[in-house]
Amino acid sequence: MPLLYSCVSYGTKVLADYADVTGNWEVVTQEILDKTQGRYQQHTYRGEQYHFHVLIRGRFTFLVVADENFPTETSFRYLEKIGAEFIIGNPPKNIKDITPYGLRGKFSSTMSSCLAEYNKTKEVVTDSAPRETRLDIVNEERETEDNISEFQLQEDCAIKLLREQVQDIKGIMSRKLRRVFSREVLIKTMDVKTRELLDNTKDFKIVSIDVNKREWWRNRKIVISAITVSLICSTVIVLFIFFSLH
Repeated sequence: MPLLYSCVSYGTKVLADYADVTGNWEVVTQEILDKTQGRYQQHTYRGEQYHFHVLIRGRFTFLVVADENFPTETSFRYLEKIGAEFIIGNPPKNIKDITPYGLRGKFSSTMSSCLAEYNKTKEVVTDSAPRETRLDIVNEERETEDNISEFQLQEDCAIKLLREQVQDIKGIMSRKLRRVFSREVLIKTMDVKTRELLDNTKDFKIVSIDVNKREWWRNRKIVISAITVSLICSTVIVLFIFFSLH
């Protein structure tokens, strides 16, 4: 299982998580969240067997634990997707009063389905270079700026998610068009084969009729020849008997 564990936090407060395998993920996650806050927008911590990928959007932190051999690009693509879906469905103004793991029941199913989807190892390309973020902001001004940036973040995430959905729809339509084209080619091929079969059937019928006529005349000739020979033989016998008596 390439992607093993994922969580969403507001600052260092974990709001929701999901694990495909058991482990001390909560302890390790809290340590990483404490290290990450205010340092990066995107970063990877490498352990002996696992890689811990972190994506920060405003005050939200999205984390996923992956096998060391799992593509980093795919892991961050997963984080981008759940980040967009989470922020769109959970406005920042409604998050502050939620208790730790308060959204586990609401958002864990989304993380579960996304983990299953991206464990198929999609081939994607993203910029995984870490980037530093600002912290030197006055407390009174920070509240206003965070609200503005979080609402802007929500809009940006909605646009990203919409673009992804458009790309998915384009991919589905392309596959369907290819299938339709393949079916049209197959139908045309079958139509050509059917016409060839009909032509061959007509030719066979004509040849059969010709053969039947030939056989009919051949049989008639044989019958006529047999009758002729019989008549000649009968005539000869009658004449022989007649002359023998006289």
